[in-house]
Amino acid sequence: MLALVLLVLSSCAQPPAETSMPSPELTPTTIGIETKNLRIYYPDFIDEKDAREQARILQEAYDFYYDLIGQEYPFNGRKIEIIFDSSRGNTSSSGNPIIMGLDSGIFDGRILPPEPAFFHEIVHNFTMGARTSVAKYVDINGSIEEAFADLFTYYFRHERLKYSNSEVTSWLNKLKEYESKQTDPYSLDWGAHKDAQPYMSSILFYISEKYGWDVWNRFFRVARISDIDGIPLNKRGSFIDLRRTEDAIVFGDFVYILSVASGENLIPTFENWGFHFEKQIKEKTSQWFEVLAPTQPLLEYTVTVNNPETHLANVSLTMSNFSENQIRLSLRTIADYDEPFIKQVAIVSKQGRILSGPLFERGEWSVVVDTERATSITLDYDVEQLIPDPHGDYESYIGQDFAVIDASTLFLYPKNAKAKSLVRFVGPEGWTASSVWEEAGSNLFSFVSSSELDNFVAFGPFNTRTEKIGNLKAILCVYRGVESSVDVEETFKVIEDLTGYYSQAFKPLDKKALLWIVVSSPITGGGVREGAFLMSAVRTGASFWGKLAHEYAHQWNGRGLLYTQQARWFNEGATEFLTYKALTNIGAITKEVRDDKLLRNWRIYLDLRKSNKDKAVSAGTLADVSIIYTKGHLVNYALDLMIQDITEGGKDFLDVTRYLAENYWGDRLSNDDLLKAVNHVTGADLSDFFSKYVYGTEKLPLQIMDGTLVLKK
Repeated sequence: MLALVLLVLSSCAQPPAETSMPSPELTPTTIGIETKNLRIYYPDFIDEKDAREQARILQEAYDFYYDLIGQEYPFNGRKIEIIFDSSRGNTSSSGNPIIMGLDSGIFDGRILPPEPAFFHEIVHNFTMGARTSVAKYVDINGSIEEAFADLFTYYFRHERLKYSNSEVTSWLNKLKEYESKQTDPYSLDWGAHKDAQPYMSSILFYISEKYGWDVWNRFFRVARISDIDGIPLNKRGSFIDLRRTEDAIVFGDFVYILSVASGENLIPTFENWGFHFEKQIKEKTSQWFEVLAPTQPLLEYTVTVNNPETHLANVSLTMSNFSENQIRLSLRTIADYDEPFIKQVAIVSKQGRILSGPLFERGEWSVVVDTERATSITLDYDVEQLIPDPHGDYESYIGQDFAVIDASTLFLYPKNAKAKSLVRFVGPEGWTASSVWEEAGSNLFSFVSSSELDNFVAFGPFNTRTEKIGNLKAILCVYRGVESSVDVEETFKVIEDLTGYYSQAFKPLDKKALLWIVVSSPITGGGVREGAFLMSAVRTGASFWGKLAHEYAHQWNGRGLLYTQQARWFNEGATEFLTYKALTNIGAITKEVRDDKLLRNWRIYLDLRKSNKDKAVSAGTLADVSIIYTKGHLVNYALDLMIQDITEGGKDFLDVTRYLAENYWGDRLSNDDLLKAVNHVTGADLSDFFSKYVYGTEKLPLQIMDGTLVLKK
């Protein structure tokens, strides 16, 4: 037999999540078996058929724990290797690789059924250190680490392999001993494999049996959507003195989450076992059951993209804790796009039924369901994401090898409800999701309001980087197919400078995070949502900066300041004017580039007049690009020159935008409101300007002098 000589990891050691051990070199005396998530190297004396059967069972255990903690892969999805080391005897250790001693993994030369140590170490890889995001809620100390490994080993073997485990009797006797002796938990050693471990295993077993083993599925769901920060990475596994305040709070948060998951306040139960809890933990837990629990609806979405070329996303929605018997769910459409892009809606839970839908009405698709008084029902549906915007570009897209999804067109959401929402994205290998929503794990996000559906989500082979700009978390997500054409450093510099410029032109944004998504063809334009921007790298140079600056300006002019239909020209035209004014000011483009843009727009405008296609900007729609964008740019440029001329350079267009931001933020402005603002800034009456150039079609008071567009007096 050839022993595999490898670096041995301590069972308590945690390898960094971004690294893994090298694979052993396969030799004629080593059997290598590979599954979806595991790579196992067996000694040569093991029967290969048995090895393949054991590998199948271990993969099944991996999948079981993956589902148990909320569908998250340890080590960011890298395959876990399992190897045998003859020097280890009956010991084993977790990590990547998992190292099994010949006696811990093989019994009398056999590997079937798999020894419990295999499952034990796999559990550690889901619940310890930096291996998964949920480890921060359970990796309290060594005794609790080992208790979870023992508990979940039993859970899998009993649930899937139908073994009658001897641990049950031992745990019941341990709990009886603990209670009869009135054991003081603070007198125990909470290190790994110490005297606290069997007692904690028996306590967790008791809770699992009393409240059902799916309490742990709920535990990890609750943990992810809670406001608990969890244990910092550098402190995981270290809270062994539960008498200390910090340690007590960490353990208290664990019991709080377990209470919510079980549906009962467990603080009194743990107090009967001798544990003490900080006042803040007791108050938080009591508040949940007295105030929050009855009114806390939960929505859990799983979005799966199996084949991007179908343009379809499958969505599984589980709704819990809704008091209504009937729930109306809806998702919006883009502009007048009324194609049936929601398909195959079905209730897949035992309870619940569809009463009507999907129906298209007043710009949205809706489905009405009967909960049949169930505490939880699950709805499954497909959504086509190949949705055009009014200009013919894609507003929401799945295809080729990436997806940019307008969330409001993806998620059926209860009308007029405020529910905690948990969203997981599942896609082809290597796909990652990026959003401004709160991260709750790998490709997992949470939000609490339907307004947060007004956002783009990037999903696919993207490279994502985050920078802090003042109090703003700026996220740049670049599709890998175009990353060579995007200078990330320069892009962040432009975003930072634009943030400063627009904040002075209007007022600082009250935003925690913003996301910029850069993609390729077939998306050629861009878009803006509540906290996200879409840009195509098909545009390069000044055109790329123009799109970035234009969509970013809409966070102020279009999102902070809103407009009636007749004032839409100011929404787009003023934004286009500010785009090139800002880019010139921060040095992203030259004055010559700005002037060239104005001259090109002037020529387009003159062609409109020659062909009798000119019309008032107040009558323009989003489809009238040459009116509200091109001519709107020129009208605002002329207005800026007029303001400067009247005030002899004392005021300019930015004084108008600052006044609007100060007095109308969040309001929907009309052309009359715009006129009042301009009159206030100039101290003059510009009704004639609005009559001629906003409501009318008189030729704009501009002319070309020395290659520059100037005011014609």
